[in-house]
Amino acid sequence: MTNTLGYSKYEWKNKNKNTDNSRNGHSKKTVRSQFGEIDLKIPRDTNSEFEPVIVKKHERTISSELEDMIVSLFAQGVSNRDIESQMKRIYGIEVSPEMVSRMTDKILPIAKEWQNRPLNELYPIIYLDGIVFNVNQGRSNSKENSLCRICNNHRR
Repeated sequence: MTNTLGYSKYEWKNKNKNTDNSRNGHSKKTVRSQFGEIDLKIPRDTNSEFEPVIVKKHERTISSELEDMIVSLFAQGVSNRDIESQMKRIYGIEVSPEMVSRMTDKILPIAKEWQNRPLNELYPIIYLDGIVFNVNQGRSNSKENSLCRICNNHRR
């Protein structure tokens, strides 16, 4: 909205505005996602010049990219409130913590199932490491690599 109007939310009293357009509240919109219905607040302006970027006008479904972003942030341990503030800061859209909870609640059973899956009794492990030595060979010095590989050979 700030880009459309040319001034920030808190400069509305500024006499030097170059436009007669101003903020005019918001409208509510319900969109469908793979995680269920989500309520959004879409900002409005008096001249109807504002075009939403993420969920366009007349769209009733939310992009899978946005859903993936929210789920990815949640998977990284970001709190619902922090996800809300990131969506506001990056995309300029307001998503409630409840909406984030509804989205993440849909994936929790899948995550729990993965966490509680049966594990194999044995996993092969390979350790790789290397070191560089400065080697003095008469009048010249060279760097020699020494690589190390350790395998557990499936031992218990």
